Amino acid sequence: MKSRFEQRVIKLSILITTPLLILLIGIITYTEVNNETNKVKRSLNEVALEISDTRFVKESIISKKFNLQKYAEVFVDNNQDVDIVVIADKNNLRFSHLDPSKIGETFGTKDSENVLKNKKGYFIITKGSQGLTYRRFEPIVEDDKIIGFVMVGKLFNIFKHTIFLILLKILVLSLISSIFIFISSKIFAKKIKKEMLDLEPEEITKLYINTKSLVQQQAAIIDNIHEGVVVLNSTFEIININKKVFEILHEFEINSFIEKFSNIFYEKKNIYFKEIKVGHEKVFVCIIHLLEEKTHLGVIITFYKHIEIINLAKELTSINNVINGFRENNHEFKNQLQVISGLIQLKKYDLVQEYMKNLENSNMKILTEIANISDYYILGILIGKFSVIKEKGILFTIDQDSVLFREHGSITSLDIITIVSNLLENAIEALEKSKTENKQIELLLLEDEDSIQITVFDNGLKIDPIIKEKMFERYVSSKGENRGIGLSLVKSKIELYNGRFILEEVEGGKYFTIILNKENSNDIQGINC
Repeated sequence: MKSRFEQRVIKLSILITTPLLILLIGIITYTEVNNETNKVKRSLNEVALEISDTRFVKESIISKKFNLQKYAEVFVDNNQDVDIVVIADKNNLRFSHLDPSKIGETFGTKDSENVLKNKKGYFIITKGSQGLTYRRFEPIVEDDKIIGFVMVGKLFNIFKHTIFLILLKILVLSLISSIFIFISSKIFAKKIKKEMLDLEPEEITKLYINTKSLVQQQAAIIDNIHEGVVVLNSTFEIININKKVFEILHEFEINSFIEKFSNIFYEKKNIYFKEIKVGHEKVFVCIIHLLEEKTHLGVIITFYKHIEIINLAKELTSINNVINGFRENNHEFKNQLQVISGLIQLKKYDLVQEYMKNLENSNMKILTEIANISDYYILGILIGKFSVIKEKGILFTIDQDSVLFREHGSITSLDIITIVSNLLENAIEALEKSKTENKQIELLLLEDEDSIQITVFDNGLKIDPIIKEKMFERYVSSKGENRGIGLSLVKSKIELYNGRFILEEVEGGKYFTIILNKENSNDIQGINC
């Protein structure tokens, strides 16, 4: 059973091609009939001229010899376009005729008057004794005088037969063409139906409406997501983007971002909460590749406002620092109380006094070292680190030339804490593995209008040459498996602020120096491309 779509395509194909086919048939019929008519006219004209110019014919007319019948019959027998040859003198007496009994009789119509009068040949269609005839009249001239005429004709009943054969041929051709159109349209309809997944147009319309509604719902959902979302297809062309992207990136072109990080897309790398600079703005970005088995379906890019993530991180960091500070100070305070309690029980009051004076001097030393550090977040982490490092038997000092402002331009306190904490942790690790007796760590923080310098010195173990080449790679560490994240975070901050890293190994220790630049850039920073 044919589908409705198939039936419509066949009907439409026939409807479109039928007028064209009729027009084509008309043109072919006209051309064929016209060609046949011209062929007959040429034959009649040639025969008429030949007879009118024949000496034998002229002599027979002049001498009144009615002996031209057999001569005329030769032309009728040898030329299929000639059915009648009538030769007559200027008085219309016939010398030949299709009916020999009429030889010697007068030409029965007035059609010959013009040829005798004007001395010119012509064609006419007229009805004679043999029926409707297509005729050519040609004068027979001797010494510039008309002595007679010749009429060569083609009977229309025979001519009609020829035309009928032409029309029959055209009709057969039309029938074949119609069958061909029908079969072609049927095949064409089936092919289109297959391309449409065997769905009827009405079904496709319903599917389109439902899909459009679903797309609109998805677009509404994406537009209401708090973060900026960009969806790319498998060829990394944008197929969906929400309004939040333009709010987060401002005037920056999303296509420039895609072009800048094209290697990440083509390598199908996933990136989670990477901090980057886009123009004058800092944002966090996640790039997630959508895979189904081994087929790459597309990419989802999510942009997060930098300030929101930073504020959340600050809150978490502040709470964590307070908790750690309480824990460390509580532990140290308990130790100090136990020492004082023990000395009192021993009635060593002079030692109690001396011990408390030492505690005061120690606190004064810390306050002196951090006097020029105005960032309270950095102060909080450093005070906590003093206690931790001291408990490990390591001397921790902050260079008294250190200067750090309360605000740092585009550089956040959280990023400085990330760098300082990780560099100090690495120094502690190096000293814990070292057999050095006088273990020490020294921190230098310098800030001016253009940059921030963070330098950490320790006199612990030297860095393994194998580790040194790739120490900034994630999960590369001498500490064992599932470690080595800290320096990769430090590297991300260096890239973020277009900074530099300097490692200087000297006799008796090593210096880690990080320099971060404050200036803004109109380009994208934060991922090596």
